[in-house]
Amino acid sequence: MISLSERIFGVQERATDEFNTGLQAWVDKAPDGEKYSRVRAMKRMIAVKNEGLTDLSLYRFGLSSLPSQIGELTTLTRLELAENKLTTIPDEMRNLTDLRTLGLYRNQLTTIPDFLLTSAQIRFINLEDNLIIPSSVEGQRLSALAEAGGVSLKLSTF
Repeated sequence: MISLSERIFGVQERATDEFNTGLQAWVDKAPDGEKYSRVRAMKRMIAVKNEGLTDLSLYRFGLSSLPSQIGELTTLTRLELAENKLTTIPDEMRNLTDLRTLGLYRNQLTTIPDFLLTSAQIRFINLEDNLIIPSSVEGQRLSALAEAGGVSLKLSTF
């Protein structure tokens, strides 16, 4: 049986390497209404991996999760994940050691992993319009971590 991504992009054989296979499994587990968006995201992630691109935009894809394989895109310096439905960030993103700019605004995040705020490379993270309230304990904790790490952190002002 041909998967949705194979039908859409005319690919006649399934990817054999672990990266592509992992992405395909993520696509195959998509909730109703999200499969096509995941196929589009998969295509972009494969391009980043194969071509060593430094910029990836999954802006307004409607994604509810990210695949762990995103951590293998180690050439990224800019990652735009704004206007999705993300509630968590994969721990594998700690491997994105060249990442400098991370757009996470308008998601459904209540926190982000500490490693993003203490990275030696990240300079800007936009978390506006998430579920993190700047005056909350979590908002203050994230702001303090960002300040200590030299990261410009943008939270919503309520």
